[in-house]
Amino acid sequence: MTVFCAALFVLGVAQTHAQTAPQTRAVLVGVSDYYHLDADLRGPRNDVALMLRALLGRGIAPENITVLSEGVEDAPEGVIQDKPTRAAILAAMEAARGQSASGDTVLFYFSGHGSQMPDQSGDEQGGYDQIFLPADAKGWQSSIGAVENALVDDELRVWAVSVLGRGAQLVAIVDACHSGTGFRALEGGAGAARYVDPSMLGVPDAAEPRETHDTGAELSGDFVFLYSSQSDQRSFEYPLGDGADPANWYGDFTRNLVQVLEQADALSYGQWLQAARDGMRKASATATQTPDGEGTLLDAAVFGEGGAAGQRMVIKGGKLQRGALSGVAPGAVLAVYGAATGGEVLGQVEVIEAMPTQATLRGRDGFAVPAAGYGEEVAPGLPPKLVIAPPRAAIEHDGYEYRPLTEAFDRLAADDRVDGVAFADQGYDMGLVLMDGTLALTGRDGILDPNGPETSPRFRYGPTGDIQEQLAGWLERIGRVHRLTAALNGVKGGGFSIGGTGLKVALERRPTPARGSGCAKPRGKEEVGDGAALRHCDQLWINLTNQSRKAQDVTVLYVDRDFHISALWPEPSLSNRIEPSGQKSIGMRIVNESAPDAPFASGQEQLLVLAVPVDPDAPRVVLTALADGAPTRAGDQSPLESFLGAAVADGATRALSLSGAMAPLKVNRFGFEVLPREE
Repeated sequence: MTVFCAALFVLGVAQTHAQTAPQTRAVLVGVSDYYHLDADLRGPRNDVALMLRALLGRGIAPENITVLSEGVEDAPEGVIQDKPTRAAILAAMEAARGQSASGDTVLFYFSGHGSQMPDQSGDEQGGYDQIFLPADAKGWQSSIGAVENALVDDELRVWAVSVLGRGAQLVAIVDACHSGTGFRALEGGAGAARYVDPSMLGVPDAAEPRETHDTGAELSGDFVFLYSSQSDQRSFEYPLGDGADPANWYGDFTRNLVQVLEQADALSYGQWLQAARDGMRKASATATQTPDGEGTLLDAAVFGEGGAAGQRMVIKGGKLQRGALSGVAPGAVLAVYGAATGGEVLGQVEVIEAMPTQATLRGRDGFAVPAAGYGEEVAPGLPPKLVIAPPRAAIEHDGYEYRPLTEAFDRLAADDRVDGVAFADQGYDMGLVLMDGTLALTGRDGILDPNGPETSPRFRYGPTGDIQEQLAGWLERIGRVHRLTAALNGVKGGGFSIGGTGLKVALERRPTPARGSGCAKPRGKEEVGDGAALRHCDQLWINLTNQSRKAQDVTVLYVDRDFHISALWPEPSLSNRIEPSGQKSIGMRIVNESAPDAPFASGQEQLLVLAVPVDPDAPRVVLTALADGAPTRAGDQSPLESFLGAAVADGATRALSLSGAMAPLKVNRFGFEVLPREE
């Protein structure tokens, strides 16, 4: 079993009892407090509570759930609770395995720290076992040749084989990290990595060489494993709101997984993973943590029943019992009802503060917030301003002169001269780093170049012109792209596409060499997808097929490495409607005229394909006005166009009055590395 750095480790096992209905049994492990290690985390106990809520919402019986975490309150009667020690974890795993039969589902979830130690069994090609650290984990003990009380990947593999041997399906999700290599992190990032360096555990620098052999613990059957990040990345937890409050911290992967699970009607494990990955990407300048998955069940339906939470959310004690974790944002407007379904609208309320799991409300137009009721969102809140941290040096005294940059930044921040962007050294969304003679942009984690050299966006400014004006433009464009992405993800009934229905997007690269100052003819073609590398002069073709029963109004946007937003399609005055079974191909040429040896020659760019299902004879929904400098479309705008336009324009958090309900929106997003011309 390949083990990745991951955000959750959930093992689901489907089994069938001879005379009883199929059951789902869950073991949820969250380790925030470490008894013997100076490695406490704040998020795992909150992750477990969040996962518990999601499982209950999918119909899992409380008596079939074991929670191994300290500080989880308000668990319903019947849930078994204990501390997340090694002995308790193994006992709960064995109980779930022993009670399982073909047709049931067993769920194991781990959120906490991971690490590595020398391979004990000789089955690891790299010479190291991946380990998880329970609450009672200690350091390296040479007498046993292991980290005391650690859970070793070999043990989990043997347990998984036994579960599968009983005819059960196995699903694994891990919120822990085993490796800290592959990138460079600066001190002071807003997040916390779920990784303990082996040196902190006293693990020897070099493992004794062992002969590699087969342990016999091979997986065979129906299984799927979801990992929070790649093997050379870290997994992070972040606060939602005040970072000083431990209750606000959550694993990034866990939070996005649960949000997708509670909002999607039905989805496969692969779709679940993809949607969570897209949710994580929207908040980062670069993807520093890329979830992954493997197994025979990637195309199978996710465990449990029901799927999406109802459109109406509970109001209790005058507060909405959903918050930022469920996508509720300040400024959102909700219609209030007296029942979970049916009935007339009693009035409207507005969200004035969104905590992780609750939201504070105030009435609108004289309506008083009820003590109890149900709310249904009729207009989302506009995304807030992007918050960027002031520049800090990657390396002190690296030989470059940064004074012009820092002085320009200080003037912009002091005068509040960057539209849609605020600056703060706490609670920020992105950070700025002085390096290589310029500014690099990071996410909240402070990770530089997570996908290889020069993959963090850089401020590229010309030798002539006003550096302050150029910097202001760059920062404004970053804020605009950030607000656009957040707004697209927040549209009710929409968000990033999980595929399978609606609009199919197939990408085709036609490699094209440069010829002098121009481009030659294409030489062949190949299918590409998210993460592909494209080169100067290449042609990229976007092939669209409407697989749904409704027409789709489609807009295609492109965001380059300098955060310019361009509209690729439709062209002015042309229809963007694709009828059922209809097809459309859109071509573009990749441009990166940098010399191969020039600084920052490569860059990260992205394609956004926006699709809105529409009724016959309905007015067209065209979103090209979201591009830089594009004029607002003449005539009446749809509520969706009004909302997205307002979100991108100013980023102010306020209530927005819309003329009606917004149409659902699906977004297909593809990231590319754009390479310079070849010599």
